[in-house]
Amino acid sequence: MTAQAADARIAFAYVVGVAELTFVATQVNKREQVYPLEILAFIARLYLLLCGTLEALGCYSERRWATPGR
Repeated sequence: MTAQAADARIAFAYVVGVAELTFVATQVNKREQVYPLEILAFIARLYLLLCGTLEALGCYSERRWATPGR
């Protein structure tokens, strides 16, 4: 995997996840007003799972459709 491809996947995951997940976390925190650390930790784990899954799918598809001899 090239560095440029890895950066593109990371950038895509960042655009998809960070803004939405932090917005949801703050909304839940405002509504519940308890356990803010646990809520944010859960969102962080969820984001890491999302990024890891996207990276694994990207690596799989890169190997699957790789041009032989390159």
